[in-house]
Amino acid sequence: MADFNDVNVSNDQSRRNQRISNEKRHSLIEMYNGQSYTLKEAASALNIKYTTAWKIVHEFQVTSRKDKKPKGGSNKRILSPEILNQIEDIVSCNPDYTLKQIKEVLETNNIPLSISLSTINNGLKALMITIKKAHRELGKVNDEKYIAARKTYSIWFNEEFRANYETAIFVDESPFNLHLQRLQARSTKGTRAIVILPNVRGRSISLIASIGIASLYYTKIIDKTTVNGDVFYEYLVELCTNLRDVHGLTSACIILDNARVHRERDLQQVTTEFGFEFHFLSPYSYMLNPIECAFSKIKNSVRETLRRGENGSLSDQILKGVESISADDCAGYFRNMTRNLVNSAAGLPYVHY
Repeated sequence: MADFNDVNVSNDQSRRNQRISNEKRHSLIEMYNGQSYTLKEAASALNIKYTTAWKIVHEFQVTSRKDKKPKGGSNKRILSPEILNQIEDIVSCNPDYTLKQIKEVLETNNIPLSISLSTINNGLKALMITIKKAHRELGKVNDEKYIAARKTYSIWFNEEFRANYETAIFVDESPFNLHLQRLQARSTKGTRAIVILPNVRGRSISLIASIGIASLYYTKIIDKTTVNGDVFYEYLVELCTNLRDVHGLTSACIILDNARVHRERDLQQVTTEFGFEFHFLSPYSYMLNPIECAFSKIKNSVRETLRRGENGSLSDQILKGVESISADDCAGYFRNMTRNLVNSAAGLPYVHY
């Protein structure tokens, strides 16, 4: 009888494993277990390589299993139509979920079998759901009333500036934190991955900035408090002083979005003191605000430094991102806005390409 703790199988290791039927496996085990044959004799009688015979018998002694273990069958059994429907529903509601998060939801739903991450990934492939860069949109962007409001604003903007954007200055603020979101999400193959953002934006450190067609103007980091009406009004006064005293501007139209904090204070006093006009974007029209593109580049810069684990405060990393915005960047952001103005003036819904 063979010693299964110390067996020399080197002579056959270079040869490929045979595919042995369950019938032959049963015969081998019965012949060897009955002690009528040595393992070598039983293998020779059944035309089975000795190494393969040793593995079959050893597996039987450890697991008591005579039949060969099915390959590829477990995924097929687990990925039933019901499980696939659950995976599809989870991704539909939460396109930015990781495989681990999908698994956690499935387990919460009391699926009958344990499911691995690779099985979930195979299910996503079967559903033709792929992972890609996520486009995040607010849910109300293409409501009819907001499309109409964008059309009115775009017509005003074109008439006001007539393709000469030197006096157009856009102002907004953006939150930053140490847990910037993943940039990827899942959707069916051939479709965009969209994550619906909440309308209320939490913030830890905020950057308030202004942009013209040639450069960023005055930027300010708010890290001691949130951006409320008083903080934002103070920024506008500082911006107007900067535009007048540093950049020598005597006239400009400062465009703000419809955030509540932008409307809390009366801006007439600032207009009277500095002579600059103020105008508000139409609601849910971030695609018409070139500063959003600048914020995107700054956040990518911060995200990259966080990924590399560089030293320095979050404020320092934000300032590095601000310094990366060039005059060519600003001109490109305005060109992108112009393309969106044309479609908005035509009353078309917004589509992110």
